[in-house]
Amino acid sequence: MNKARLVKIKDIVKQMSLSEKARVCSGADFWHTEAVEQLSIPSVMMADGPHGLRKEVKNDGGNLGDSYAATCFPTASLLACSFDRSLVREVGEAIAREAASQGVSIILGPGVNIKRSPLCGRNFEYFSEDPCLSGELGAAWVKGAQSQGVGACVKHYLANNQENRRFISNSCVDRRALEEIYLEAFRRVVEVEPYALMTSYNMVNNEYVGESELLLTQKLREEWGFGGLIVSDWGAVNDRVSALRAGLDLEMPGKTSDTTKEIIAAVRGRRLSPEKLDDAVSRILYAVSECENERAVGISVDYKAHDMLAARAAGDSIVLMKNEDTLLPFADGKPFAVIGHAAKEARYQGTGSSRINPTKLSSVTDELDKRGVSYIYAKGCNSDGTTNDMLVAEARQATEETGRAVIFIALPDTYESEGFDRENMRLPDGTLKLMDQLAAACEHLAVVLMLGSPVELPFENRVKSILTCYLGGQAVGVAIADIITGRINPSGKLPESWPRKLTDVPCSPYYNKGKKNAEYREGIYVGYRFYDAIKLDPMFCFGHGLSYTSFHYDQLALDRSVISERGRMGLSVRVKNTGECPGAEVIQIYIAEKNGRIKQLKAFQKISLFPDENRIVHFNLTWRDFSYFNTNTERFELNSGEYTILVGSSSRDIRLTADISVESRRNRAIPEYIAPEQVKDLSDEQFYALIGYVPEEPGWKPLTLNSTLFELSHTVEGRLISRSIRNAYYSKIPKNIDPATRKMFELSIDDLPVRAICSLSGGELTKNTAVALVHFANHRLLRGIYRLLYKRS
Repeated sequence: MNKARLVKIKDIVKQMSLSEKARVCSGADFWHTEAVEQLSIPSVMMADGPHGLRKEVKNDGGNLGDSYAATCFPTASLLACSFDRSLVREVGEAIAREAASQGVSIILGPGVNIKRSPLCGRNFEYFSEDPCLSGELGAAWVKGAQSQGVGACVKHYLANNQENRRFISNSCVDRRALEEIYLEAFRRVVEVEPYALMTSYNMVNNEYVGESELLLTQKLREEWGFGGLIVSDWGAVNDRVSALRAGLDLEMPGKTSDTTKEIIAAVRGRRLSPEKLDDAVSRILYAVSECENERAVGISVDYKAHDMLAARAAGDSIVLMKNEDTLLPFADGKPFAVIGHAAKEARYQGTGSSRINPTKLSSVTDELDKRGVSYIYAKGCNSDGTTNDMLVAEARQATEETGRAVIFIALPDTYESEGFDRENMRLPDGTLKLMDQLAAACEHLAVVLMLGSPVELPFENRVKSILTCYLGGQAVGVAIADIITGRINPSGKLPESWPRKLTDVPCSPYYNKGKKNAEYREGIYVGYRFYDAIKLDPMFCFGHGLSYTSFHYDQLALDRSVISERGRMGLSVRVKNTGECPGAEVIQIYIAEKNGRIKQLKAFQKISLFPDENRIVHFNLTWRDFSYFNTNTERFELNSGEYTILVGSSSRDIRLTADISVESRRNRAIPEYIAPEQVKDLSDEQFYALIGYVPEEPGWKPLTLNSTLFELSHTVEGRLISRSIRNAYYSKIPKNIDPATRKMFELSIDDLPVRAICSLSGGELTKNTAVALVHFANHRLLRGIYRLLYKRS
């Protein structure tokens, strides 16, 4: 932080009136901060990320599909498979250059939320189930973006792991899991000083994140030293004054005077200290100043180069999950069948606020044509996953004629999106029917998956090769064509476990089961931590990914055998390419208690090697990597004992091990915690003891500003009001919008609380009117009329 600039900002704040200060704490409109012209304070613009710039043409938040063209890079779900900090940094740099060229000062990204369940509709925007990988890649993205003078806004803080009821859900999570799993990724990103951090919609343990002094002031400001801007997600603020007291600086979007008046009244009524307001305004103006001072002037963008980067990023990230009998690559020049609509129309991104208008698109078939590859194409399935006998027969004929095939399977857009969660992990029935027929006709099948999150693969043992592309961006067709023809050697690794079935997922018994409470009964046992602890084999494990070459590990060396408080240690390992082609390998370092159940990723590095080339790779670990969060002392502490360092090519493919002792002067006993075997049938009493309270599922009576439109419909008057609001909402949805976005809008509206509609309406629904409507819905006609007549805003 520039101290001289901060002093100047504080001097400016002293010159501002109370009204000006209050006004600055909310956006000027949907995307801009408020300017104060008399003090020469400019307005700066934010825009959506995180895998490309989404700058709206109309600038009103009303049409997700109407944005300026930008490079659509691989989504975080695929980019994370690279395990490559330098590549992620390059992508961050490129997105920031495009933002700067279009006058955008802050990009809303990256998203570093943990992938707790494969059902979360927004998983494609997030990196991993692991906080070390999520945090390290998120930090690399931030460093890349901010090296171009554009601010990053890390999101969505905190424990925001479902889309259903995201505005009102209460994440019930124990303190150890909160610290070790959900906060850890953000802590790692905060270390590189992002300009901003975005709070999520949900509550954590009965307190809105945006009103939590623990999470905003104590954790972010005091413990981690975060000096940047804390901004709300759009429409997330519940109580503006409480949020300011807790440390939330900027409310978005703007265009409403309600919260400005609330802040002024709170200061005058001594419910909000002037110092708290001044601190918030200072941080907002400092962020504006940073943007203005670091802004690149006259920046140009080489969109062709960015498209090539998008192709390289996809090629370096796609995961070869299976390759029996080295079916792939098809590099012998002989023809093969290409089956699936996604070969011609790739599913390359998800739906929601990160939906990019790409600068160009590549299809796999077009790229195969450019390379002169001989193939026979058959559609096989429609884009919605349906099929018919004619399509299946054509696909079967092409497969039988060539004797081998690549089948492209894309999860339909309407299955996963921001705004709603998936109901299951199944592929469409039509896709499964097609696969059943092709597997019966041919044994040399390769499958390419295009989706945002894991799915069940009942045909896994009937195909020889599986590539997953997740959602690979605008140039994914280039990358896939290069991989299946052998021009690129795949090197991606899975950043999440792929369970065999939904019931294997540790949180499956209670994910999305509560009306408002989201119970995190699995605690710290998320993803591979659970599968490894109970020795349950997923279909594909965390960190897994094959190559067209092979690697040998040896010469593991530690520079010490004991680690203590505030200590650190170095380790090294030699890796050799023992195959016949160049390739890249991700070395993964895990730590496990020798007699314990928890194994955790603590370091990783991706290297490229030519055949017969070897390299010694160095890593550093600190005392923090061997620590746990002690809920009695509320701090991270070492746990004395014997540990094992595990070096592997995946969480299950461990190549080398070494022992190390941990010695703590404090040596406090670890508070009792749940065993992994208890996770799926943890009793209410055990869970309540773990989180320290009994979460209540509130009823819909009485209706309040926090009631959703669905809850409003429980009364006759409320039904009329909610219907009127819905009709106004639907009238603004463009008629030509794609089905997935329409579904997102239609499913999201019922989950919107009345207060959020006020914020997102751009001032059309004032808080005063909303309060009156709630009175009407509660059968309090006179109170509603009084509110409209005598307390008009």
